[in-house]
Amino acid sequence: MRSNKHITLYHLLIDNKKYIGLKFPADKILTSLVRDLKDINWNDEFSMYCVPNNKYNIDAIFNQFRGIAWINTNYFFD
Repeated sequence: MRSNKHITLYHLLIDNKKYIGLKFPADKILTSLVRDLKDINWNDEFSMYCVPNNKYNIDAIFNQFRGIAWINTNYFFD
């Protein structure tokens, strides 16, 4: 059975540094898993969690949510 949980990734620029924004509907499980990511921070300006944009963090996001949530990359990858 496919999960109805999803997270959408966005490109963010904060203080001239590239970040990955994670936006998702309010969900205790997703919030807990997002908070477990290394270097994760809440950004008030964009109202979403964000991590530095690098290969390690992209891989970590996909690994953390494999089998739990769909990662929507429509706004992230061409």
